[in-house]
Formats: sequence, structure tokens, C-alpha cells
Amino acid sequence: MISPRFLPSPGSVIISLYGMIWEPFASVTLQGHIWASIQRFFVAFVVATGIAIPLGAWMGWNEKVNAVVDPVFEVLRFIPPIAWVPFAILWFRLGLKSECFIIAIGIFVPSLVNSRAGIRFVDPVLIQAAKTLGEIADPTAAPALAEALKDEEFDVRWLAAEGLIKMKTGGVEPLLHALMTEADLPRIREGAHHVIRELIKGELKEYLTPVLSAIEGVEPNIQVPWVVKTAHEKLTEAGIFRSHYRPSPKAKGD
Repeated sequence: MISPRFLPSPGSVIISLYGMIWEPFASVTLQGHIWASIQRFFVAFVVATGIAIPLGAWMGWNEKVNAVVDPVFEVLRFIPPIAWVPFAILWFRLGLKSECFIIAIGIFVPSLVNSRAGIRFVDPVLIQAAKTLGEIADPTAAPALAEALKDEEFDVRWLAAEGLIKMKTGGVEPLLHALMTEADLPRIREGAHHVIRELIKGELKEYLTPVLSAIEGVEPNIQVPWVVKTAHEKLTEAGIFRSHYRPSPKAKGD
């Protein structure tokens, strides 16, 4: 038999737990000790992740920052948190600050490592797509986006269509011009269908609904140019096209 001093019975454990809940230990009950531990962990977690995650993301994004910070980090990351105890006592004395510092050290390293790795493992295509979608708000990019609807790559056509949708009225005129001149291209009709389907949910519904119906019609090659021309005239008369759009030379030459 093993001595209860080394392996107490379940009944003894339950009795001792009940006593700790109601009888203070070091002038505090068990609930008080648990709450004190939660407070220390929460403070350390907020401080450590608040520094580690942005720093790790910056290191993963910028190679120059990584080159400066990484050598120092690699030296310090393998020091176990318990080895920082003497420094914590010297710097912060005994108390909440030193305890939170030790816990924060244990949280800081994996948070920074995973944050940096997460940024580095992001598909470069997704990053480039985000940059593209952030820059296409400039109306001068509309003709190029309309031209990109002819691209053989689906990803390029999808990004172009999303850019035209984001521009709303600013991207309609180049899109209509592409439909008027190249309605026989299925890729143009496919991209235009996606864009117009989103734009008719707003103020352009009255003008673009006939265009959408023509694209979905039996003979879009014949119907679309005439319907688009009518829609273009109505949009011009309504004053929605406020700039004098000029198609790019590339669009004319195809």
C-alpha cells in the first residue's frame, strides 16, 4: 500500500478541496488565489501579445526589420523563463510586476515566432491581390481593368471585375465600351455579367438591367452592342458619366 502522504485517496482530496474553498490559506481562500493567478496571466498575456504579434508581423513583412531584430531575438529566445527570475526581482522587486514579467516572457517567444511565420506563409498572390484591390479606387485605372476582362487567366479577370465593382459608376463607362466593341468575346460578357449583376443593386438598376438581360439572351453577340449603346446614351443624358472617357489605344487595336 502507498502511504496517503504520497498518494491520498479521492475522498481525502475532495475533503481538502472543500476545506480550501471555505478556510483561508495565507489569509485568502482558494477562489482568491485562482483570481490572483488569472489577473497575472491576463496582464502578462495582453502585454506580451500586444508587443510580440505586431513585431512578428513586421519582421515577417519587412526583411530589413527582420535582419536587425532576429539576431537578438534568436539569442534570447532559448533562455527559459525561469532563468529570468533573478533579473525580474532586481528590476521590479517582488510583486505583481516581476510575476507578470516572467509569465510574459513565456508568452512572448511563441507569439512572435508564430506571428512572423504566419505572415511569411501567406500566399504572395493573396498579398498582391490585396495591394491591387487597394489601388484600383483610382478612376484612371478603369480602362485597364475593363481591358483585363479579356485576359486568359481567371484570377486576373476576377480581380478586374471586383475592381470595376468597387469603382461603381466610375467603372461603368469603360465596361460598356468594351461590351460595345467586343461583345463577341465570351470572357468579356462573363466579366461584364458579374460586374453588372452587382451594380444593378444600386442607382444604376434602371440603366443596366436591359444590358444584363441582353448578355443572358439567346444571341448576345447581336443584342448586346445595341442595348449597351442605348444604355450609354441614357447614362450620358442623366449626367452619370461626368468625365469624357477615352478608351486606351490597346482597346482600340484589338
